[in-house]
Amino acid sequence: MADKRLLGVFAHPDDEGSIGGALLHYHSLGVET
Repeated sequence: MADKRLLGVFAHPDDEGSIGGALLHYHSLGVET
């Protein structure tokens, strides 16, 4: 099985707050975040 990875690049630390829940969801599915 291929590894699953999701990379997020944020211009400012405050920007990650809006996508944090999505990253947590994908991490719980086994995706490396």
